[in-house]
Amino acid sequence: MSQRETSKIQHTLDGLRDYAKSMAVNGLIRNGLIDLEDRDDYIPVFFRSLIAPVAREASVSLVDYTGRGVASSNNIMPPVSPEMVEEGAFLIDSHRLMIVEPILIAGSSEGAIVMVYPSDTFEELFGRPNFPYDLVIDGDNGLVVYSTNAKLAVVDGLDSETTKEGWLQVRIPVDGSNISVVIGTSLDNALESMATTELVQIISLMVLLVVIIGLVILSVFIVSRPLKQFTADIGHLSFLHFLIS
Repeated sequence: MSQRETSKIQHTLDGLRDYAKSMAVNGLIRNGLIDLEDRDDYIPVFFRSLIAPVAREASVSLVDYTGRGVASSNNIMPPVSPEMVEEGAFLIDSHRLMIVEPILIAGSSEGAIVMVYPSDTFEELFGRPNFPYDLVIDGDNGLVVYSTNAKLAVVDGLDSETTKEGWLQVRIPVDGSNISVVIGTSLDNALESMATTELVQIISLMVLLVVIIGLVILSVFIVSRPLKQFTADIGHLSFLHFLIS
């Protein structure tokens, strides 16, 4: 279950990266970076027409090589350093997720696509588990980025001490990022789930035994019925033979 939830989140994040990469090779956007005179006639309109994947509230922006904003889908220009434009970035904390994808022209980074997902879009990004456990995304130093349960997401972050406080947890890192997925449940819930599972198994076993006994009885009845008829027929023939003799 933990691996399945991690795979879902990994797939979502990979999809966002792929979107940013596809935008970074878009011919219109690349031309807009070097067309300083006329780009204001078409680049802002183009970006205002964009809708970010997964969450409409997220922004997709274009910055130049210095990190200065050129256009944005929601007119909010995120602060980006020249180093981030040059190298690219994937940053996530409790406030936002940011993806910076460089736009290379003639081998040099002339700008970047910047995607920003504020924290109120995290539930759309990460969702909730399809099972009765809690999900936590934690980042650097174990600080909680997103959680479906405030009790599991303690203020100081998740660590091995959490288990001693009555919680069971499994942690799996997400490739290509600074985050991990933590699936957890309280010890009471785990014990209750185990007890429920045991009860279901006992009931299932009892039902199976009843079915087996029923099949045995039915088999005996099916087999014995023609034998009884055969015995009766023999007895009838013997009686007739006695009368004839």
